[in-house]
Amino acid sequence: MPLMAIHERLSIHEHPVLSLLGKLRSLPHVEQVHAQLVVSGLARHPFPPSKLIQLLLSFPSPSPSSLPYAHLLLLHSPSPNLFSFNSLIRAHSSPSSLLLFRRLLRYPLLLPNRYTLAFALHACCCSCPATSRAEGEQLRTQALRRGLESNVFVSNVVIKMYGRLRLLEDARKVFDEMAERDLFSLNSLMAGYIGVGDVRRAREVFDDMHERDVVSWSTIIAGYVQGASFVEAMKLFREMQLVGAKPNEFTLTTVLSACSNLVALEQGKWIHMYIDKVKIKMNDRLLAALIDMYSKCGDAGSALKLFNSVDDALKFGIRPWNAMLSGFAIHGLCEAAIEHFERMKMKNIAPDKVTFVSLLNACSHGRLVDKGRLYFESMKSIHGIDPEIEHYGCMVDLLGVGSFERSRRVYYDNAYGSRYGYMECITSCM
Repeated sequence: MPLMAIHERLSIHEHPVLSLLGKLRSLPHVEQVHAQLVVSGLARHPFPPSKLIQLLLSFPSPSPSSLPYAHLLLLHSPSPNLFSFNSLIRAHSSPSSLLLFRRLLRYPLLLPNRYTLAFALHACCCSCPATSRAEGEQLRTQALRRGLESNVFVSNVVIKMYGRLRLLEDARKVFDEMAERDLFSLNSLMAGYIGVGDVRRAREVFDDMHERDVVSWSTIIAGYVQGASFVEAMKLFREMQLVGAKPNEFTLTTVLSACSNLVALEQGKWIHMYIDKVKIKMNDRLLAALIDMYSKCGDAGSALKLFNSVDDALKFGIRPWNAMLSGFAIHGLCEAAIEHFERMKMKNIAPDKVTFVSLLNACSHGRLVDKGRLYFESMKSIHGIDPEIEHYGCMVDLLGVGSFERSRRVYYDNAYGSRYGYMECITSCM
């Protein structure tokens, strides 16, 4: 009997190849089973490719090739289903998500649902502002045609999209027209106001909430910190604790920024103890905020002790390194700053623009003119970083230590000449 005839007698879900699907843990295993599905002819059935797509998107540590492979499986599937489309639209970056949505519309039997529209609208939040509004309006039209615009899940993402695009009047209009709202609706509108610096309206939304979650508290506190209202931010944090709301790592990162600006060392220390006590998950942002708080509150020793005590896994990114380098610069520890920068390079931590502002400031404090010039020149020649006004300002300060003529030349040679730079040149020779 032909092989395909035997397979046709078997239930598709009972086929021995499909019994392997639950055991797959990596892309190479998926590729092997996919090859067996192709050889057996099962790849022409809609179920196996769909199952492989879900597996590829659910791996705890997916390969960089997993998403493109899942995309190809969808494109070559004889009868893709809506669940696979929705999963890939959600998983992809913005341009690819929107392209997949357009491809979905070619299948007359596959009708986009609220999840499809919400995932595609979310992609607009992450895409280029120049194109995302037009794309978002087209998606809203699709939602309207399909009777989904009034769905709270879809409307929430529309509010978020308009907030990201800084179109708060449009966001408010959608919010006001919603028949049903939830906490996500309120948080999205409040975040939109925070994004444009309108803390007053954001506070009005916050005060009108009948219930609040950690996102609500974190958003409004971040708004006050962003607006340099640090005392008000700390008051809200205390109120948050009084009502029993539990802060997360984002909340604490923001509050630590307020502590740094208020030079509130005791409050900062309390937050550090709280993190350890309740086992808040440490990440590179929270670690950098703690280091920055200790440094700006005058306790460089605790900052360095913390930096050296954490696992290297938390220092894989640039933020903690920049925070510690800034701390050295603030305290005039120029040799320590340079040693720290060289250690960064040994650890293959790529510096960024912020790194060089602190490094050049440290060289200026230590009157290390030649060293500073070498670091400045290496920005473009070695690291591919274009100097900005802050870097030129540091160089004017640094070269002012040597001679006014060199400072004047830096000022006139840079493309960012400004009143600030001119005044720095003048004061350097006084």
